[in-house]
Amino acid sequence: MKLPNGYGTVYRLQGNRRRPFVVKKTIDGKQKALGYFQSYQEAFEFLVELNHCTPSRDVTFSAVYYGWKARHFERIGKSSQTAYAISYRHLAPLHAMPFTAITYPDLQAAVDKVEAGYCTRKKCRVLLSQLYKYAIKNGIVDHDLSPFVELPKHVPVFKKKPFTARQIGRLWRSLDVPGVADVLILIYTGMRIGEYLALNPGDVNVRQR
Repeated sequence: MKLPNGYGTVYRLQGNRRRPFVVKKTIDGKQKALGYFQSYQEAFEFLVELNHCTPSRDVTFSAVYYGWKARHFERIGKSSQTAYAISYRHLAPLHAMPFTAITYPDLQAAVDKVEAGYCTRKKCRVLLSQLYKYAIKNGIVDHDLSPFVELPKHVPVFKKKPFTARQIGRLWRSLDVPGVADVLILIYTGMRIGEYLALNPGDVNVRQR
């Protein structure tokens, strides 16, 4: 990721150190170490907040993303982190652009170029919304352009059809067939297959239904 000139830098020091990541910034013509951190995320967040004390119009889209990521990823699960990271990669045309210079046509063009369907592009727009909230809070921009991004019409890949009463009755009459009881549990509880497979005996309380 390329940062603006004069923004500062984060890199890992050699050797076995308790705080191996250092933040450096050029001050009065000399590069000075401003802090040492246990992780890259902590160091980068410090650098972003340091620059927000005197906001720069050259802060790139990527700089905003990594600043937001350093704080937000601590509060979400691994699957959500992966989804945001994929959305960020899809928005590659925006990465090097100064965040304040990004226009609605830039956002729309980036989302339109995503070679995927409605759901993937919607996740990209969600990421844009998160980044604009972060940028507004930190004084980088004063308005959010993400709500203006248009998505293609959602065309379902397949239509879901619920079991009919007759089909469910046939299942009840076939409880001796392996797997039928599991299907009935899924029908009546509404659980997804992944949630059902992850259940442990201790998760079930029959008395409380």
